[in-house]
Parts: sequence; C-alpha cells; structure tokens
Amino acid sequence: MANSVLELRHIDGRTRKLPATNTSVEFILNQVALAESSQYVPELDKFVSLSEAQDHEDVMQALWTESAAEQEKLVAAIELLRQKTRASDTPKTETELRNYNWTQVIREVNDASNKYKNDRGKATNIFRNMCDNAGIFENWLRLLPDGDYGATISGAFIMAVRAARNVSETRQLIYETLASIPDTLAHAGTYIEIYKAHSSKTLVQQTAALLKRILITLRLIIQFFLQSSFKRGFCAVVKGSDFEKELKDSIQEMKNQVLRLREEANLCLQKRITEMDRKSDLREFREQSRQQLAKEELLLAIDSSTEITAQKVCTFLLRQLQASPSFDVRTGSPAGKAISGPEPTVHVHKAAGPTPEDLLKVLDYDHDSPRKNIKNALSIGYTQSEPTHARSTWILHSAELGEFLAGKDESRLLLINGNCEATEFLSPLSAVCAKISDLISVSSRIILVTYFCGYHTDELRDYRANAQGMLVSLVGQLFTQVKDWKHGDWGLDLSSISDDDWAAIQEESLDALFDIFRAVVMQLPKNTVIFCLIDSLSAYEDSKRKEDTIALMQKLARLVRKSTCVTFKLLVTCPGQSIYASLWTDFNSKRAQIMHVPEIL
Repeated sequence: MANSVLELRHIDGRTRKLPATNTSVEFILNQVALAESSQYVPELDKFVSLSEAQDHEDVMQALWTESAAEQEKLVAAIELLRQKTRASDTPKTETELRNYNWTQVIREVNDASNKYKNDRGKATNIFRNMCDNAGIFENWLRLLPDGDYGATISGAFIMAVRAARNVSETRQLIYETLASIPDTLAHAGTYIEIYKAHSSKTLVQQTAALLKRILITLRLIIQFFLQSSFKRGFCAVVKGSDFEKELKDSIQEMKNQVLRLREEANLCLQKRITEMDRKSDLREFREQSRQQLAKEELLLAIDSSTEITAQKVCTFLLRQLQASPSFDVRTGSPAGKAISGPEPTVHVHKAAGPTPEDLLKVLDYDHDSPRKNIKNALSIGYTQSEPTHARSTWILHSAELGEFLAGKDESRLLLINGNCEATEFLSPLSAVCAKISDLISVSSRIILVTYFCGYHTDELRDYRANAQGMLVSLVGQLFTQVKDWKHGDWGLDLSSISDDDWAAIQEESLDALFDIFRAVVMQLPKNTVIFCLIDSLSAYEDSKRKEDTIALMQKLARLVRKSTCVTFKLLVTCPGQSIYASLWTDFNSKRAQIMHVPEIL
C-alpha cells in the first residue's frame, strides 16, 4: 500500500498507528469480515473480541490515573496564578486553558527571548535550546491520551515564562528548568516512533510516569509564584534555597525516567526484531530496525555516561558493531579494551583570511552527497544475501577492525582487502563502512568524513569522479563540521592561505586541497578524534586515475604518521585487493596495517 502507516480506530476514539509492514493485520482489516466484530490491540499484537479489547483499554487507561490526578493539581494552581496576576480592571479575555498549544509556547518564548537579547547572561541560549527541541517535544505530547494534557503543559509553560519576567534572582533558574523539560527528550526520537508503532504495557506505564514527573515539576514552579510576592521581587529566594534543590531533584528524576523509557523502547524493538527474524519477507525492515536499535543503544550509552570522551564513544561504537546475534565466534575474535583519554585542551587561534563559508562556496561542495551515499550503502547491506551478510559480520567482529576503532588512542591506517569480486565497487565492505559511519554520526564528539568511490566512478558524467573530487568532498565535510565548533576560544585560522593558494584551490589542485585539509586537521584541539572512511578505493586505481590516487594516499598516510595531538583514523577498503598499497606507506609499522578477508569463510 502507498501509506507508510496503518491507522486503527480504538474504542475510545483515539487512533493507533502500525507500521505498514504489518501486512497480516492490514489484510484482515480490509478484506476479512472478522474485523467487523473484533478489535486489533497493538500492545498484544493480535485481534481480540470487543469485550476483551474494552477490558484491555480499561487496564491501559488505569495506567494514567496518577498523571490525571497530578494534572488536576496543576490546573488548579494555574487558575489561581491567572487570578493573582490578572489586573482588577482587566476583563477575563485570556485564552481558555484547554485551548493552549505548543505553538503558543514557542511564540511566548520568542517574545521573552527578544526582551533579553541584549542580556549577556544565559537567557538567550536557554530560549534557543527550548525552541530547538520544540519539534520532538510536540511529537511526544501527541502520544498522550485524551484529557488535555498537552494544553495543560503548554498553559503552565506560558504562565511560567510570563511570570519569570518579573523576577531577577530566580529568572534564570526558572528558564533553565523549563528548557530542561523538552531537552530531556532531545534524543528520544526512536522511543517516540516505537511507541506509535508497537508499544507495550510497560512502555505506556513508563510514559505515564514521565508525564507525572513533568506535571509535578511545572506545579512546583507555578506554586512558587503563588507563594511569593511580586512587590518584594522574590528577594527571599536565593541560590541554594530549598526551592532550587527541589527543582533540580525533580529535573534529575525526570532525566532518569527518560533513560528508563528509552531502555524499555529498545526492549520493544528487540522483541519486534525477534518476531521479524521468523519472516524472511521482512528481512530488509528487520535489518533497518537492527541498525536503528544500535544507534539508539549507542546514544543511550553516551547520554547515560557521566563523563564522556571521544575515546569512550569509540568503545561504545565497537560494542554496538559487534552486538550481532548471528555472529559465529569461530570466525572472529573480540577487540582489545579501549583506553579513555583526557578531556581535550583548547588552543586559541586568531581567525583571519577567507572563511570556511568562502571555501565551501568556491568548491561548490554538495552537502547532501555524503549522507545520501551512506543511506544507499546501508540499503544495500539491508538486502544482501546470507553469504554476503556473513562477510560483513566477519569484518565487523575482526580483531583488526576492533583495534582500529577502539584500541590505543593514536592515529592509524587500516586497509581492508575484501578478496571478493574486484569489479563490484559496492560490496560487503560498503555496507560495513556505511554501518560504522551511521553509528558514528550520532555523536558530536567525533569528526567523520567519508567517501564511497563506488558511487562516483563515471568521469563522463561526473568530472569529480577521481582523487581530486574525493578530496573536495573530504575538505567540504571537514569544514562543514568544524566551522561552527564551540570549543572554548578555539577558532579556525585560515590566514596562511595566500592569493596563489586560493587560485590553486579554485582550480582543485590536489596539493592545494590537501594542504588546506592538513592545516585544519593540525589546528584542531588536542585529543580530537577524526575518522576518515574511504570505500572501494580500487575503483580509482585504473590507469587514468592511479597516479593522483597514489599521491593522495601517500599524503593521507603521511598525515596519519604526523598526527600526534589529534587522533586521525584512516580506514580504506577495496572489494578485491589494492594494487598499489605498497606505494603508500610501510604497512609493517604499528600505525599502518593491512587486513585480508578470507575468500571462503
């Protein structure tokens, strides 16, 4: 069917959504008369009689009882505050509480932000963060059952933002608390999608608990305004007060609840994957779900860590890559334990010369190409045959790749020769590179640049299907990621680019492009980690392109050897074998290795 989701009308009028892959349910609803006298229950994943469906719905509704009680308390507090803040000669023309929505909240936040835009405090950034997370929080509000929960929460936000304008000592505390509510759900997109598609009773229960905690937090704020005097300017409240502690404790409990929610959502997705394993026709959807689960597990590990470093992210990354249920321990071995490095130190540079935006413009860099290549390579991996999938799995569990990803915190080069069909430039290794890239992308602590040669082989149609084009892409990706970095006072210094250099860059000179790539890498803060993944390099080792390809690889290999403050990890793959790898560097060194995938596993 064309629709991506299937909507089912519940007894109480609410709508549930199912993934379009649930073809059995779809067929029964549309074609079988049984659907006239039965009800599909997503949490049970089966059809039951109408009476059983009603009993189940009653049980599910009971899970929200405590949230409903807390909502009543918040509504009462909001109404009291509205009465307190309404001038005696002002008619009662305010918006009815049940008519508030999140769009009005954002409008109120923007108004407050404009009022404090010249304030050097944190207020402006707090407002910006609140707006940035508005979309996902609004999606979460739509999950809630009937009962005006979204309107109540929106009304509480609006009242709190308005009231906080009249205070000084507690203004920032109030705004920070309000912003933290949508912020806790910033990384919960997967949970929201799972809830809509195939929830569980426990997930609903955990969602109700989160709603209750949010309502309690908002009530604390509203009650604070009720118990204080605007005329005294809230002078009695100072930092370190019981009110501040109570708010922070409530926010921490809310964050913990979100982590519990995401863990339960992952369990639901794992159960779904197990069910799909029994159905060969759902293999592509199953593999997509596994990749999404791996990304969510990685993000959850990062968010749950008290002190996160780039090296820790690499360790978590390896753990997810090797968490394959179909892996045969006889075909691989675990990697060594990673060592967490110290936090990055900051180097200050005076920005001058051309800007990153100038460079991106002159290179006519295609921002969408790397993302599309990763997505397409992932799709190939989702549909590959069992033997091909086995090769990808073997590579992901190899000791060499494990050591490269999360071993000693130093720059290194790993070349993987796939020893399969050399003329197929989109291979199992492409799926491996895409899987690694997709997972790395969840963390802002690691810089990732990628290039899939297999998608850029026809020079007649793509004049950049060569080493120069590869380097243009790598430079563009690097500049895109570092141009807006906020690492203390660190800033990118491009003052060394002369007019001659600029002209050479415009002509896409290999030397000039690499010089600017290397200059940026060497300026990055200490302990920065960069992953550079080049897939199917052998596509560029033909007679016409081999000279520039060898020259570029020699430069990149030299950068690996010279990068000591910054960790530069270069992964290169070839479906068959690289013909000219021996010309790049000495692969007998500790920092450069060749890995050969067995022809027969």
